[in-house]
Amino acid sequence: MQVTEDIVRDLLPVYFSDECSQDTRKLVDEYIHANPAFGKEAESFKRGLLARPIPAGPGKNAEMQSLRKTKRMLRVRGTIMGLAIFFTLAPFSVYRMGSGGTHWLFLDSPAEASIYGLVGIALWVTYFVMRRRARVL
Repeated sequence: MQVTEDIVRDLLPVYFSDECSQDTRKLVDEYIHANPAFGKEAESFKRGLLARPIPAGPGKNAEMQSLRKTKRMLRVRGTIMGLAIFFTLAPFSVYRMGSGGTHWLFLDSPAEASIYGLVGIALWVTYFVMRRRARVL
C-alpha cells in the first residue's frame, strides 16, 4: 500500500500530540523527510495546534447539577404520570347524591367527563414526550 499525503495529514494530530505508536511516528518522519514541502506544511499545522486554546472541562459542580436536574425531571415526570392516571380514570368514576343512588360521571355529566378525558390525554402525551426526551439524553 502506498502512503499518500492525505493519509499522513490524517495522522498529524496524533503524531504531534505524541499519542501514536512508534511505527506511525516512523512512517510520518519518513514521509516528511522525503517531502520537505509537506514538512513545512506540517510545521505550520503544529503551530496551529499549539495556538488553539484548550477547551475547559465541565465545572466542579457539573455532576451535582446534572444529578439535581435529573432528579427534578423524574419527580415532575412521576407527578405528571400520577395526574394522567387520575384524569384518565376520572370519567369512569361513580358518585352518590344523597339517597338518589349511584351516578356515573360519563353518563350524567358527559361534558365534565370529556374534559377530564382530554386533560388525561394531554398529560399522557406530555409524559411520553418527557420519557422519550430522557432516553435521548
